[in-house]
Amino acid sequence: MKPLRILSNLTDIQEHNGAALSATLCCACGGEAFTVSHTGKQTKGILAPLILPRDRQLCVMVRCSACGEVICLFDSRMDSRSPREAEQVSAIPLGMKQESDWRIDIRLNYFPEYLRNDSGEYSNCFENLFVDIHPSKDGEKTYTLLEI
Repeated sequence: MKPLRILSNLTDIQEHNGAALSATLCCACGGEAFTVSHTGKQTKGILAPLILPRDRQLCVMVRCSACGEVICLFDSRMDSRSPREAEQVSAIPLGMKQESDWRIDIRLNYFPEYLRNDSGEYSNCFENLFVDIHPSKDGEKTYTLLEI
């Protein structure tokens, strides 16, 4: 099993019952505010996440507001226990009033036998991914960006 691809960009990692992780996304520069772009379909986020796959493909990229580094948060062609073959399509910005400075929290669910690989690292074979975004200002609303 491959190691979790975004592990180096996660802080405050908490393991739950040997079958789940929760963490906050952080850039190598230490920045925790990001601009989001994606290749999926955007919803209003009322009864569904803000982003859904388009033609079975989804890639979510975030750009650090501090240094500009781009992190591929999720790519359906290589992430999860069952990646999907699909052509890469162009990314579009997340269409919301606030375009930047999102704080990103991640939760990953695993079957217990897939949590860690043979090297003891968290694996990229997760079963579910949940991504929540929050405006950088404390006390603001939380939005469910993605549920895979």
